[in-house]
Amino acid sequence: MRELEGMFMASRKYCLLLVVSVVLASAQSVFGQVLYTVTDLGTLGGLTSNAYGINNSGQVVGGSNTSGGAYHAFLYSGSGPMQDLGTLGGGGSLAFGINDRGQVVGYSNLSGYGATHAFL
Repeated sequence: MRELEGMFMASRKYCLLLVVSVVLASAQSVFGQVLYTVTDLGTLGGLTSNAYGINNSGQVVGGSNTSGGAYHAFLYSGSGPMQDLGTLGGGGSLAFGINDRGQVVGYSNLSGYGATHAFL
């Protein structure tokens, strides 16, 4: 479990890069001023969440702690709470990308925090 958590924590620097990219992409110029919009996506009940992908519709994917302490992939569609994408039977999952058709890619543990497989 610690190894999986370590991978998620190591990915936090990429989350910051994504947030900065999203903010810059959503910047609007009004009379020479640049305005930014930052949206709190919330969590799946835990303390942290990280965004890793966004599509042209504004759907966001990433990972978040659940209220039970697990780390699960999520999908945020712009209204309402983020949606827990669950796992492939294991203890954790993470979503890295979403295309304009809404297809999400990532990986999940198969059992406990052992082997991982990619998902679509």
